[in-house]
Amino acid sequence: FERTYMHCSEIYCHYSHPRKILMDYDLKNAEYWLPMIILTFLYLGLDLTAFLTLRLKLRRIL
Repeated sequence: FERTYMHCSEIYCHYSHPRKILMDYDLKNAEYWLPMIILTFLYLGLDLTAFLTLRLKLRRIL
């Protein structure tokens, strides 16, 4: 991820270079695809569960 330098109004800005942030958090060579896929499936699963629960409750009322 080649990003540009961040603007900083201070004389010294430790995190002006995005690569420094990634190195400090040990994310330099991190893979993001698997967590994104897992989060997507969790969202879809919870959305479907909420829809089915509301549908069941409405059928009982009506």
